[in-house]
Amino acid sequence: MAYFRGDSLEKLWSPPLIQPTALNKIVIDDTGFNIELHGDISHYQTVRNAVGAIAYQGNKFILVHKILNTFGESSGVWDFPKGGVEAGDLGLEDAVIRESIEETGTDKYVIKQELSEKIAFNFNEDIRKRMGYERQETTMFLVEFIGNQNDLKPNDKEIDELMLVESENLLKKLSHKETAAYVQEHCQFLFES
Repeated sequence: MAYFRGDSLEKLWSPPLIQPTALNKIVIDDTGFNIELHGDISHYQTVRNAVGAIAYQGNKFILVHKILNTFGESSGVWDFPKGGVEAGDLGLEDAVIRESIEETGTDKYVIKQELSEKIAFNFNEDIRKRMGYERQETTMFLVEFIGNQNDLKPNDKEIDELMLVESENLLKKLSHKETAAYVQEHCQFLFES
């Protein structure tokens, strides 16, 4: 059973974090402006699961220039191929290959390692309302690119450009501070000669 107090209905149903069919009792206290919800919501998720590919070839790394975010709004950030796990994905490895293909236009990748640490962060209130998730956890994979640079083509309306970045310039080029901090803290082995 789940119990909520003080959350507005807009927060809970826009987008629907809790479907009305999951509830068996709603108590509204109009004097204290409290709403109590009772029901089984164990099947609802508060964490958006995502994957990311630290895709490399030799000492160069593939970065994508994302011009649109999840909501179709202008973004303009350089990042590794990343995205949310979808219902049709057979697992995290399937999801990271799908995302890599979607964003780089090629399937010429070999997964080398799933990294044990995740990139985790909380969404701001606006994103929470629009996505229906409190936070995101991104499982990162070390992925070798075995194709030619000519194989790399933006294959997604969110991406307008791709580049191979030398390892010494990687941290400066990454736009998201969480990703740069993750690489610095958990991926030092990538920079060892």
